[in-house]
Amino acid sequence: MECNDKISYIHTGFNGPGTGGLYDRWIEEHESLVSGLLKEG
Repeated sequence: MECNDKISYIHTGFNGPGTGGLYDRWIEEHESLVSGLLKEG
């Protein structure tokens, strides 16, 4: 894996399972973000 010394994203905070819909939306956004970052690399 190559390091390009570039910060792609900074995540702050967390919505846990107790937050209901916020948690579901966070999971979807997180999976989409990780998939996109993996495609870049």
